[in-house]
Amino acid sequence: MRKAPTPSESLLWAALRNRQLLGLKFRRQHVIAGYIADFYCPSLSLVIEVDGPVHDEESDRMRDEVFVSAGIVVLRFSADEVETNLSSVVAAIARACETLRESRAQPSSPSPFSRFGRRGARQS
Repeated sequence: MRKAPTPSESLLWAALRNRQLLGLKFRRQHVIAGYIADFYCPSLSLVIEVDGPVHDEESDRMRDEVFVSAGIVVLRFSADEVETNLSSVVAAIARACETLRESRAQPSSPSPFSRFGRRGARQS
């Protein structure tokens, strides 16, 4: 586990910590199935990943599959998005959280997130 967050992770953490977003609890650098998620919201089973300029997309795909198989939704944002447009990133996270809350309140609802994509919600 990294002790020091990247600049983009620090920016996003400042917006998520202390239940600032919709009163939801987020954890930073949370271990799930042997992988370290940048941010995790346990009540919604939601992982948020911030992708820096150097990362392995194949590794990202494999870890996302592990998360999804555990019933966890994954949102991915680039570090550049976080650093240049934090308000849009936070708004996208808030929309996803509201959608997850609504869908989980209705037990027979299919997942609101249906496929992998570069940005935003991922679930297979």
